[in-house]
Amino acid sequence: MVHETQFGNSDALKYLRTPLPSDDKYSRGVVGFVSGSEQYPGAAVLGVTAALSVGVGMVRFLSSAKPTSLVLGARPEVVIREGPVDAWVLGSGIDTSERSDQTTESILAAFATGAPCVVDAGALDLIDSLEDSAPAGTWVVITPHAHELARMFTRAGTEVSVNDIMADPAAWAQKAAQKWKVSVLLKGAETVVVDRDDQDSVILPAQGSAWLATAGTGDVLAGALGAVLAGASVAHASAREFTGCVAAAATLHANASRSLPAPFTALALADALGAARRALSAPPKR
Repeated sequence: MVHETQFGNSDALKYLRTPLPSDDKYSRGVVGFVSGSEQYPGAAVLGVTAALSVGVGMVRFLSSAKPTSLVLGARPEVVIREGPVDAWVLGSGIDTSERSDQTTESILAAFATGAPCVVDAGALDLIDSLEDSAPAGTWVVITPHAHELARMFTRAGTEVSVNDIMADPAAWAQKAAQKWKVSVLLKGAETVVVDRDDQDSVILPAQGSAWLATAGTGDVLAGALGAVLAGASVAHASAREFTGCVAAAATLHANASRSLPAPFTALALADALGAARRALSAPPKR
């Protein structure tokens, strides 16, 4: 039996970490990115900006020259050296057909750290390598839209159309969670989240503006999700806590989209995440 749960602002706030006076940049969470490419360098800027807007202690960025230069030009606080990472954002702005061997190795190396991973876009095809590359129990969430999920199933031998997935996103997200043993955030007109360990439970986060249907907003969501996971220190969390973090990031993303005058750009959305985060913590107006 399928259990659908609405997930609102009060639920999201439980999974968003507020810094303490004793915190430093490391204890606030470090999110690592293997994102962007020579073809789509802007995706890296969008994801990194989103993570910083949500409020993470540090961003480590590992990519090729063009996206690295663009990221540093936009966000000089980003660190481009390897080091400890609390959560990874992998694959945003990467075309699978043009992914370099070095980028593939970097993604697999991120799996091997055992830190929670957000697997997006150009890393989704590597999910089949997860069992061999990542320590047992590594927390992973995949973030496909309907077209990407259809390609994943087709590559795995199950023919399904984009229309089939859009007609019943919860059912197909559940099938993906069961098949690949990961949590799933399926993006679309109705975003759904399914737990890795409880595929009968479907979480319905707050739904965003229809203006989210524009290039780059998925990269923003991936960055926000990485920041929430890094800040929450979910490496040893329960499945419920991990999935709650995923839904909290989706809710922040949706709230930010509804706060903006339409039409808006993906970069404006990334910048608006900070205000959306503050609004969740603000006391109610009297």
